[in-house]
Amino acid sequence: MKIQFFQNSTKLCSFLSLVLLTFSSCVKAQPAARQTIEQNQIDVCVVGGGIAGLTAAYDLMKRGLSVMVLEKGDRLGGRIKTKHWSNGQYSEIGAEDIIDNEADLKRLIKELGLKLQENKGEADGFYFENMTFADENPEKNLNQIFSNRSERAAYDKLVKTVSKKIGHLEFPLVKTSQAKLDLISGEDWVRQIAKTPESDRLIRFLNLRLGAELGGTIDQTSALYVSQSLFDQFEGSWFHVEGGNELLITKLSEKLSGKTQLHSQVDEVKFVDGKYQILYEDGNEKKSLVASKVIVTVPSFALQSIRFEPDISKEKKAALEKVKWGPYVTAHLQFSERIWKTRYKFPSWNISTDGPLATVVESTYGQPGAEGVLSIFMIGNVATKYAKADEDHFFKDVLAELEKIWPGISDVYIHGSGIKNYWPHALPIFSPNYLHEVQPALVKPEGKVFFAGDYTEQPGLDGAVHSGHRAVTQLLKTH
Repeated sequence: MKIQFFQNSTKLCSFLSLVLLTFSSCVKAQPAARQTIEQNQIDVCVVGGGIAGLTAAYDLMKRGLSVMVLEKGDRLGGRIKTKHWSNGQYSEIGAEDIIDNEADLKRLIKELGLKLQENKGEADGFYFENMTFADENPEKNLNQIFSNRSERAAYDKLVKTVSKKIGHLEFPLVKTSQAKLDLISGEDWVRQIAKTPESDRLIRFLNLRLGAELGGTIDQTSALYVSQSLFDQFEGSWFHVEGGNELLITKLSEKLSGKTQLHSQVDEVKFVDGKYQILYEDGNEKKSLVASKVIVTVPSFALQSIRFEPDISKEKKAALEKVKWGPYVTAHLQFSERIWKTRYKFPSWNISTDGPLATVVESTYGQPGAEGVLSIFMIGNVATKYAKADEDHFFKDVLAELEKIWPGISDVYIHGSGIKNYWPHALPIFSPNYLHEVQPALVKPEGKVFFAGDYTEQPGLDGAVHSGHRAVTQLLKTH
């Protein structure tokens, strides 16, 4: 019907005007939120902008799916953070090491065009029972630490068991013998292997050696993850990204340009009319978007603060309650001279201690320049103690502990250079039965909501990357 047909009729023309006016009013009366939702509909919303979330989003983007990453903080990357010093050196403020057997992480690094730099060292260093063991011959160090022959024999048996019988763990586990290690604590397992009344000293040494890797002690940790950490110590080579680990985040951010939003705190995920409505806050402004599917990659404690409708299962809630986290306090100090090298001929890039400084790492190992940066990791109760300590007191205590290892080091400390960070949830602690009782519920989807993060797989960057891949694989299998 053409409008010209009505132009000769005043009544019909008035009727048409009334209809158009009414329709226009109805459109204007539509809620603004409804319009926003329709404009922001995507295939997948990824909650959390750490390495797990960015990996998942990158995988989805490569498959042609529309994606948006919502990150509550003011930066992407989570625990990956690099400090660039004024002299051109750099050091890791957050996640430190990459191990040569971490296949998923190494594959991602290569795909992004990045290179790895090895932290080469002739021997691991130890400060144990008020003595420094830092000979370039690792056997000499161990002979001094385990002067008792039965203690040394127990340590050698442990090395052989881990390196030859257990080997590197591949997830999901296919060997029953490996899976059984999840049922007992690392301490109970070591005592079974050692079978010697002198095993207490061996336990103390292993806590020294593994504390910073586990985020706790071996009695808190499943023997499965203790054995994996020991394998990495005995057989692994250690690396970082050349130029800083944060380049991983920079490259992923470039790939995901326009597909990430900072300052976006997700409050609620609702299933409405076959889609998921994600409600979040951007500053004081409440916003929303709609996605066909969701991947949640935030840590367990953050996930528990998100409201889900329908609610997540009791099984998953119970599993989330069982996830425990180890706290870290890290210190990063710059020195005008690498006294540990120049004066003490220290042969390695790290030293583990049984004191407050669980691990001391030279973050500038292999970098040019006379200056050097030491990164210190404090864990457990020590981290909790120093979390709120004022910085003057804190760095004074740190330097006092370093003086025990390398007397005179305070003289070359560049005052004011120190950086202190508190990571209350640095690493998930994989307690006994984690693989059997906790993990299955953590990785199980809830409708078309999927879950990732290192706590759902295994601790560290590789576990986080692997979890992102796994969540995408689960997602792609749904319709």
